[in-house]
Amino acid sequence: MDLGVQLFGVLYNTDRTEEAALAELKALGYDFVEPCIALDPIPGMEKVFWPVDSLPERFALLRRLGLWVSSAHIAAAAPLNTHAETLCALADNYGIRAFVVKTPRDADDCALHGASIAWLTVADALAAHGASLLIHNEAADIAAKRDGKTLCEHMLDLCQGRVGLQVDVGWAMAGGEPPLAFLRRNRDLVKSVHFKE
Repeated sequence: MDLGVQLFGVLYNTDRTEEAALAELKALGYDFVEPCIALDPIPGMEKVFWPVDSLPERFALLRRLGLWVSSAHIAAAAPLNTHAETLCALADNYGIRAFVVKTPRDADDCALHGASIAWLTVADALAAHGASLLIHNEAADIAAKRDGKTLCEHMLDLCQGRVGLQVDVGWAMAGGEPPLAFLRRNRDLVKSVHFKE
């Protein structure tokens, strides 16, 4: 089992240099980190959401520190399927095995179906490169319901078992769902878990 740290909070809440923050994680005994990658620019957030063109330098730093990446959160302004080629290249070049997305904030049926079609295109492309696409739940997509299921599970249904799940147990609880029940109900699709203290 790989144990790692999601880098959003680590890099967002620090005045230290990126290298110092990452070196501290290594000193604490972690071998894996999960960065956030911006497929489209996110002005002002480059410290936390790493632009694709900054990855060669940043992954070289990770390797130098003895830190590895098996999964990464991704953010995109354009539909995700427009980035399928880039994601496949990231899987090949950096060994990333899972790319993690969040349920669309616009929760109308049209937006959800559009996202699921884009995600399926990406999931199928990544599978050919030994990688997968995962949904990371938030409190809002647990609290919201569609046809008696959480919005997150509704998205999983739309993705026909071809997109997996990264369960954030803290956000599941905040959304009103007992984490163990949620994990058990979706065990066939759970590929990784986020714990919060």
